[in-house]
Amino acid sequence: ISRCRFSNNTSTSGFGGAIMAMRVPVKLSHCIFSNNTTATSGAVFLKYGAVEVINCLFSSNNSTDDAGALYYYGTSLKVVNSTFVGNRATDASKAQGGAIALFSDANVTSNIELSNSILWGNTAAKEAGQVYALNDIQIQLTSNIIQGGRADILIGARAAVNYTTDAATDASDTDPLFEDAAAEDYHLKSNSPAIDAGNDDKATGITTDLSGKTRKDGTAVDLGVYEYDPTATSINAASTTSETLHYDAATKTLHVNRAGIAQDVLSIYLVNGRLLRNKNLNDTIIYVGDLPSGIYIVKVANAVMKLAL
Repeated sequence: ISRCRFSNNTSTSGFGGAIMAMRVPVKLSHCIFSNNTTATSGAVFLKYGAVEVINCLFSSNNSTDDAGALYYYGTSLKVVNSTFVGNRATDASKAQGGAIALFSDANVTSNIELSNSILWGNTAAKEAGQVYALNDIQIQLTSNIIQGGRADILIGARAAVNYTTDAATDASDTDPLFEDAAAEDYHLKSNSPAIDAGNDDKATGITTDLSGKTRKDGTAVDLGVYEYDPTATSINAASTTSETLHYDAATKTLHVNRAGIAQDVLSIYLVNGRLLRNKNLNDTIIYVGDLPSGIYIVKVANAVMKLAL
């Protein structure tokens, strides 16, 4: 399941507000899960299958029971370059694992890898605001920012937390300094400790971040779903034009009038001026329905338009 967005879903079964899968291998890549709700695991419930979660964003998902965002019951889970922020498990009598809850059968070893990821601002009403693990679970941590550090990872008697380097780097309790978390912008500020803090070996095969930017950009891969973009620029959106640029909401496409424009590239920026993607103008109709809802700046030569999706 790649480059998909799951928002505002609710499961009446009580398991996985967006996705529930059992006894099958699952790979989630470059996906966004936001504001999903159910009783157990607000966003994703996975059981008895090998699972990979790569470059995925889990934000503001809610459960009453365990796992505000991701519930896994099985023997093999790999989470790489993902961001869990603002997820909640809310029942004070039983809610464990604000971001992730992990389970396995007794006396069956479960191998969990958590690498190059950010877990921040997640809460559980009972215990383990970030990660809860029960039974024979071996958690391997490599280059993560985890709010509360090791103290906010609660494990059972037979579980263990292992560090590739040490707790200071593999479960760093340091504010990742998101660009604007209140506005759900989880890009990294220029002084974020997540920049160049990742383990390149764990990110093997990941060539782009969640927004499509080349990964890596720097001395090492950045933590979380976004690579920091030092080329972010200031865009003046005051001058808009309907002659050169037009948005068709019905088809979710941008239409470009090439008359008088020699430039062959259309650029799309986040509202804060950060370059999101460039599109060659071989075609004058460009689909933008794959972008998350929000405000964007579109620029071709001197024509600039503010786009609301």
